[in-house]
Amino acid sequence: MNRAVARVGGLPLSALDALACPDATALAACVVSLTDELSRRAAVLSDLLYEVIGAAEEHKPVLVAIRRDLHGLRRPKRIEVLPAALLDRVHEWISLWEQRARARAALPEVLAGEARTAWASLRELAAAPAVRHGLAHASPDLSAELEKWLADPGRRPRAGTLASLLRYVTRVAAKTSPFSTFTSVHRVHWEMEGTGWEIPDSPPTVVVEADVGLRLLVEFMVPRWPGPAAARTVRLSPTAYMSGRKLLFLGPDGRTRALERTAALDALVELLRAEHGARWDVVAGKLAAEDREQGEETLARLVRGGLVEAVVPVPGQAARPFAALADWARAAEVAHPLNRIQQALDLTGPLGTGDPATSACTEAARRVTAELPALSLPAMPLPELRRRVLRESTVGAPVTCALPEWRPALADLERVRRWLAVHDPMLPLRLSLADHVRDWFGPDSSPPLLEVYLRVEAAQPGSPLHPDFLERPDPLADVADPRLRGLRDLRVRTIEALHGGRAEEMLGELPGWIGDPGPVTCYVQPFHEEGELRLVLNTAHGGHGRGITRWSRLLGGSPVRVSPGYLAAELPGVFGHSLNLRAPGTEWELDYPGAVGQAPPDRRIPLTELQVRHDQARGLVTLWWPRAGRRVVPVHAGMMSETLLPPLARLLVEAFGTTYLTHPTLPAIPRASGPRIDLGRVTLARAQWTVGQDAVPRREDDDADHFVAVQRWLRRTGIPRRCFVRVRERQVSRDRIAFDKRHKPVFIDFGSWPSVLEFDRMVERTTGELEVAEALPDGDRAVEFAIEVGEP
Repeated sequence: MNRAVARVGGLPLSALDALACPDATALAACVVSLTDELSRRAAVLSDLLYEVIGAAEEHKPVLVAIRRDLHGLRRPKRIEVLPAALLDRVHEWISLWEQRARARAALPEVLAGEARTAWASLRELAAAPAVRHGLAHASPDLSAELEKWLADPGRRPRAGTLASLLRYVTRVAAKTSPFSTFTSVHRVHWEMEGTGWEIPDSPPTVVVEADVGLRLLVEFMVPRWPGPAAARTVRLSPTAYMSGRKLLFLGPDGRTRALERTAALDALVELLRAEHGARWDVVAGKLAAEDREQGEETLARLVRGGLVEAVVPVPGQAARPFAALADWARAAEVAHPLNRIQQALDLTGPLGTGDPATSACTEAARRVTAELPALSLPAMPLPELRRRVLRESTVGAPVTCALPEWRPALADLERVRRWLAVHDPMLPLRLSLADHVRDWFGPDSSPPLLEVYLRVEAAQPGSPLHPDFLERPDPLADVADPRLRGLRDLRVRTIEALHGGRAEEMLGELPGWIGDPGPVTCYVQPFHEEGELRLVLNTAHGGHGRGITRWSRLLGGSPVRVSPGYLAAELPGVFGHSLNLRAPGTEWELDYPGAVGQAPPDRRIPLTELQVRHDQARGLVTLWWPRAGRRVVPVHAGMMSETLLPPLARLLVEAFGTTYLTHPTLPAIPRASGPRIDLGRVTLARAQWTVGQDAVPRREDDDADHFVAVQRWLRRTGIPRRCFVRVRERQVSRDRIAFDKRHKPVFIDFGSWPSVLEFDRMVERTTGELEVAEALPDGDRAVEFAIEVGEP
């Protein structure tokens, strides 16, 4: 059975109909349609009049004036001079012109009235529990403005505030962000009967977490407390290894450091290995038995250099971290406030009305801030604490799905998984790494992982081994490597095969150096078309629980799976970001610097024992653990982008695991525009348009004229009324794009005057192009499933 979770928008998509201006849209569309028809008929009449004017003996100036009026779409005068054959046709033209004039005359008042209704409806939509709840976390200032408006309907917010509220309301209804407080998360129950998917109508619950930054602050304070400071665990860096006459290890910056070996250094290393996992005070005492203070300073110096780690022995992924810290610290002055913080975080409550003043998060914030001074941490104002320190998630009852109805689409999703292997952004890195390992160490060699990492560190910009390789628009455009040139050609042909219905045929002809990507988590939105269930693929990345275990941590349950044939091993660290908090998804962990894992000791894989095994026959490399005699697949199961991982972790995942296979910022089918692209029942790319800023109608003084101009622009370009629009950045570095909000798509309804104004603001803010995509699916409610396919 497929491992899956569902995310559901906090408002029905149909709720946005309240913001629409249907009568004004109909009138504007009528004006556009009639203008086109008048222009078409005017061209025909103009040609006929040209012949009449040429043969006319009288009324020639009047006939010329009539022709000019028709050409300029003005009502002609003195038409009685026209020949009988043209008179009836010009009368028909004038009737259409009067119809257009009536529609245009009625439009300003209708548009103004429906716009007033839409802005009033915005207040009602913003009062929805999901919006109030999420806004209190996402933007405390905007939340405060909304609460004032809800308390006093006559207090109309400023234009900027209304625009911000509109963006949030449409986001709640139209999008299902994986990290948003506006989206509810649900387990998926697969059933053998029923409808395609059924969303429960029971009220959701709010779960509160603390940002990992709070825990890091607490651990930063540990050295100031004598008891806990002495109880820290000391260990040799998991990356320390001997290479000839040098001792190599990774420093705090992730770069390899080297020390010349001496008898004293070797003795120190042996002591640290023998005392692996011992307390700080024990190791400090053995480092300088006669001078305890000198031993403390020596140990502190080794920690600063990175050769030694002093960690709080509480797993970074602990389900109740502050309770675990309290159990470890034991000292009452520290343990009691830590326990009370955990008890505050354990509070859950119904979403209710979403009133920030009565939410579970606000109550938790009050309790947490009261305990911070006892930990020598500054108290924070409640809004700041809620926004910066606490993380809220809305969880609901399971979503039930009828597996028989899903099976054909899931089968196509499995084909998509194999098709995406060709477009894996990290494939050039893997192919290049294999060639370099062959050249560095010889064919079919098995050098230590950390020796390979030392060489990769020296990669030059432009090399597939360098982090900047994917920053270029077409990284494979000028490569010299024959396999990389072949890969570029293969990617073009597999995209062409989609259009020709030959995708399955192409998948059977792939070269051996394109391996199976293993389990993949696909983010899909279902919809029905012509009686069958279809899927739209938004994103796909490596599986082994990634994208699902984050929510399993909050929903409960154990998603651990065993992968036959190889060892899937997670990076246990949180790397300073709450998006990496999760439940375990695999049986194995990598023993990574700075990370305290939760797997049993016999399920931890030392980095220093791993080898990079070269396969000359296939031209690939794999990660190998000789002690177990099995291949190791590193898994980054957190939701933070791999580009933000430390260098070694990034190499492990990108070279030997599975990263993002497709993402809106790194699509498998790069293009500026084009129709919808499907593989079976799965849409790989929505219909898309790219428009320049200069091609978009600009708002002048008259609202009605602008509304008509927008409808005319839509008709000319074929852009649908409801769509997603985002700024198309020419080049944004992959490590910056996670923090760049401009690339995020905005839902636009061109039949809503408030939404048209939001589009105008986007146009004014950008100096580049706008990327427009169809709103697919456009159903009753935005729901997205994270489904793992390709499971053993």
